[in-house]
Amino acid sequence: MKTLQYIFLVLPSLLIAACSNSDEGGASAQTEVVFMTEVMTRAASSGVLTDFASGDKMHIFASETNSLSDAATSHEAGFNGTTWRTTPTVTIPPGQTRYYFAGYPYDAVNTSPTDLKVSVAKQVDYLYSGSSGKVTEENPNVAFKMHHAMAMIAFNIQSYKGGRLTSIKVGNDTFPTEGTLRVTTGKITPTNYGEYTKNCDYILSSTGWTTDHPAIFVIPFVIGAAGMPVELTIDSEVYSIVLPEMRLTLANKYIFYLLHTEQSVMLQADKTETINLMDDTAAITSEPYSFLRVVHSGSSMVAPMLQGENLHGVIYWGDGMQENYAASGVHEYSGQGDKTLTIDAWNASTVVVGSMTDIKEIDFSKF
Repeated sequence: MKTLQYIFLVLPSLLIAACSNSDEGGASAQTEVVFMTEVMTRAASSGVLTDFASGDKMHIFASETNSLSDAATSHEAGFNGTTWRTTPTVTIPPGQTRYYFAGYPYDAVNTSPTDLKVSVAKQVDYLYSGSSGKVTEENPNVAFKMHHAMAMIAFNIQSYKGGRLTSIKVGNDTFPTEGTLRVTTGKITPTNYGEYTKNCDYILSSTGWTTDHPAIFVIPFVIGAAGMPVELTIDSEVYSIVLPEMRLTLANKYIFYLLHTEQSVMLQADKTETINLMDDTAAITSEPYSFLRVVHSGSSMVAPMLQGENLHGVIYWGDGMQENYAASGVHEYSGQGDKTLTIDAWNASTVVVGSMTDIKEIDFSKF
């Protein structure tokens, strides 16, 4: 949806040079500078700006040249639901030209259009105007196209266990948590690094979400070869994944698809989707899920035989070792005592357990 807001800045009277006005004692003319802002977004994600609300504030910077510099004058513009007004009032001298730039939201600590303060902790959809709007007495209109400066990481979790997602923690010493934004380009230069935790409340299901994914605004950056650690808290249990090496760019949302099973949370890296913030309606393709649990006391174990078209899964041997089911076979154990073998499987239609020697329990209830 394209949202247009009209911003009217009413300027003080400007004297008209015509002798008739002066001789007749007529009222001085007023020049009205009209600012239009366009925010393009169709995203259903929580926090993505689709419209301004009464009470919102943003920066408007006035410059005498089209080349923005720290010498630009900063003004606070407040939105009352219909118009924006600046403090102090903006004026344009007769016969002169001014260039205007904008940045959202307003923060009193910011005085320069080249280094607006950005913080991941605030989870704000920071906007910038990009190119300038030129204003003269004859043409006092500005049309700002407000762009998204942040990137977004989101998670679509397909759960076969259910539960409640209550927090997402992301970052390490390479994850930018603060930076400075330039309103002409949207470039954010990182100034601090660390971790960020987003508290949330999402009920998990086997279908995931098509809109309103749990998501985090992040400063655009490059995830290095070591990846980026993420911790998800589900029903008070913490699950760890690592986001792959990739570049996160401004105005893009990255949806990471996860599988939540009886045993773990797994990242489906090959399904990672990049979309513009104008569209995030991706859906999950469903596959039948099965879970098998076997308790045994043997020193070795032959994996149960699963059958099915497009079968795939993960086997957890019960001693800290795991592998893709297709690579499984006989597993040797180093310790004594009972072991619990489990399998997360997709598209399995039948299961065959071989020798029952040393097997104490088999749970088919979720197969």
